[in-house]
Amino acid sequence: MYSEDPRFISHCELIVTAEDLNPSKIEERLGLKPTRMHEKGEVSVSLHSGSLITKPSHLWALASPRLESPNEDIDKHLEYLRARVEPRESAFVALKNDPHTEVMLWVWLETDDGGAGLELTDSQALFWGSICNRIHFSVVQMKRGPKS
Repeated sequence: MYSEDPRFISHCELIVTAEDLNPSKIEERLGLKPTRMHEKGEVSVSLHSGSLITKPSHLWALASPRLESPNEDIDKHLEYLRARVEPRESAFVALKNDPHTEVMLWVWLETDDGGAGLELTDSQALFWGSICNRIHFSVVQMKRGPKS
C-alpha cells in the first residue's frame, strides 16, 4: 500500500559565488556565517554521478531548514532567510553589483506529486530581485515509498 497524499520537502538557499572573493571574505562582508561553503579549486565527489568535480568558484550559502509539508508553500523559507538577510541588504546589493560575484536565491522542492506550483508575491519578488542576480527553482521527483 502506498500513501495517497502528496508530499513536499522544501528549503531555500541564498548563494553567493565569486571568482576572487573566498568564503571567509564573503562572511566578513556580510556578517553572517554560512550553512555551507567551499573554496574555488576544491575537489569533491558528485552525489549524483560519483564523478570527481573541481569547484569552479568560491561559494558561500545560507540555507533555511528543510521542511516537509502537504503543500508546496515556500513562504516560511523566504521569511527565515529574509529575517537574516534584510539587516545586511546593502552588503548583498554590493555583491550583486560586483561583476565577479553572483548572488542567487535557490528554491528546492522535492515532491512525489505529479504537479507543483510555486509563486512569489510582489513584495517577495521585489526584495529578492533587489539583492539577487537570479532566482532559480529546482523541482525534483521524490519516490513514493511504502506506507508504514
